[in-house]
This record gives sequence, C-alpha cells and structure tokens, in this order.
Amino acid sequence: MRKSVCMLDGTATLCLSDGQHVTDLQVHPIHQQGVWINRHWWWPSCDGRVLTLLSFPSSHFAKIQPDTALKRQRDSLSVALHRSTMVRKELEYYLRCHNVQDEGYNRIAAYSAWQKQQLDSLKRLSAATSKLGQRHLTLLYKCRFTVSWYDDKGQLHRRSCRLLRIPSDSISLPVIVHTDKTVIPWGCRAVKNVPWGVSRHKEVITVTLSPADIRRKDHTILTRGDYDRGQKIGVAHAFAQPGTAVFTLHGRFVGLVDKEGSL
Repeated sequence: MRKSVCMLDGTATLCLSDGQHVTDLQVHPIHQQGVWINRHWWWPSCDGRVLTLLSFPSSHFAKIQPDTALKRQRDSLSVALHRSTMVRKELEYYLRCHNVQDEGYNRIAAYSAWQKQQLDSLKRLSAATSKLGQRHLTLLYKCRFTVSWYDDKGQLHRRSCRLLRIPSDSISLPVIVHTDKTVIPWGCRAVKNVPWGVSRHKEVITVTLSPADIRRKDHTILTRGDYDRGQKIGVAHAFAQPGTAVFTLHGRFVGLVDKEGSL
C-alpha cells in the first residue's frame, strides 16, 4: 500500500477548441495524490499509469456557452493588450531618456523586461484566440503533470507525464495519467481495481503522503477508518485528501477519496 501512492503536481488549463485550434482560458494549479494502477485486474500491467482525480473549483467559464466564453475572452484580451501596450511605450520612453544608472533605473529596467514578457504572452494568446472559429466550439482541460514518489531509501524521484486532454465536465471524476515512460518505476507497486465492489460497513485504511513527515522513509501515513457505501470515509480530513488511496484491512484497493471526502 505504501509503495503504490504518489503525488501529482502541475496545471490543468481550461481551453476553448474548435477542433483545429486551441486557446487557453484559465489555469488551475494541481497538487494532489494518485496511485499507480494496473490496466487489467488479472495481470500486472501498469505501463506507467497513475489513477487520480481532478479536484479543484469549477471555472466560471465552464458554466457558460463556449461562444459566450470566446466573446468574453476576446474582449478581455483586447482591453489587456491595450493597457499593456501603453505601459510598454511609457517604459521604453523612460529607459530611452533616463541616462543615470542608479538603483531606481535598474528596478525599472527589470520591471520592463518582465512587462515585455507579459505583453508577448498576451500577443501569443490573442493570436491563438483569433484563429478560433465560431462553430463546433467545445471546452476542455489540458493537463500537464509531474508525478513524484519516494524510493526505499527515502529519496524523492520525479517523472514528467504525457499531455492529457479531457472534457470540461470531468471535474472530480477519476482520470488516468500516463508517464512519459510506459513502465512502472523501480520499487513502486501498482494496485488492481477488481470488478466487484466493497461491501457495506467496511473498515478501511487510507494511505496519505506527507513529504514533511520524516519519521518514515516512504513519507506515508496509514490511518484506519470506516466506510459505509455512499457515505464519507470515517477519518479526519487531513487523512482523506482528494486522491488519497483507500484499501480494505486485507490490503485490497477500493478507490480514491474525492474532494467531498467520499469514496
């Protein structure tokens, strides 16, 4: 159980797509748990697969029609570009006319370099948005993750994951992330998801990763609790975070905890 859990960090970006072009709308940071999982329950076949949940607040863009989201995005970018362009002109004038290399000048120059990067980013986003057509617009999430785990010596390891694109209505639903290498890392163990469920009123164990806990090399905390089908896991919230793996007392994997604390 301890060797099956891992951590996922990265971003989930809400995007608009017309089937050919994609533009970003909103970025959500991701920091949550996952579990190495086999493709088949009857045969070890992890292939670098991590089961997790996308658990973060729903975007206001996801609650409106895609064409309305596109219009609002274009309007917002137009205002932001105009303001950023005006600031850019003022900074260029200051740097061109200011001949004294003092602390104030250096700070303004550093801010100018940062502002130029922001303006270039806005221009690229505006260009990508302008390519979108009005028809066949859909909302989706573009996820970029890095998976991390601890080996037998307590050393932290990381591995990048493949780009994942999922529908915008996949919030709080289980998703499978693939690492860029289709093998399970050495020292990890993949769980199997059996086709039969867990019976009612079961005692369970949650496995929570705690990088700050140095008492164990694997940085995991095992907590006993109760589970009643359809109800929340009966443990403290600190040990039932989104993506926390749950096992029976016999060590059989039964699922993940969602953001409501339910299995």
